[in-house]
Amino acid sequence: MTQQAGSSIEAGPGPCSRLALVSTPWPFFDRPSVQMGTLKAFLIQRHPDIRVDTHHVYLEIAAVLGYPLYRIISERPWIAECPYAALLH
Repeated sequence: MTQQAGSSIEAGPGPCSRLALVSTPWPFFDRPSVQMGTLKAFLIQRHPDIRVDTHHVYLEIAAVLGYPLYRIISERPWIAECPYAALLH
């Protein structure tokens, strides 16, 4: 995919035939990602030659941490953002 003038994204010839959409923690684990589903449907409609995969990493994290603890963290934005802050420095 290449960025073209006018802010449209067009698939061109080349190695890009797959796209991964990744939802990282901390969305609520008991609600589907409407945004990812909508974006995937849009991309498939506009670019049927590109395989679009979705990965809901937050579901795996919730299972590992335990759903009660994951819910506590995801309901508190400050706590949820702290692990990512370390990646910036």
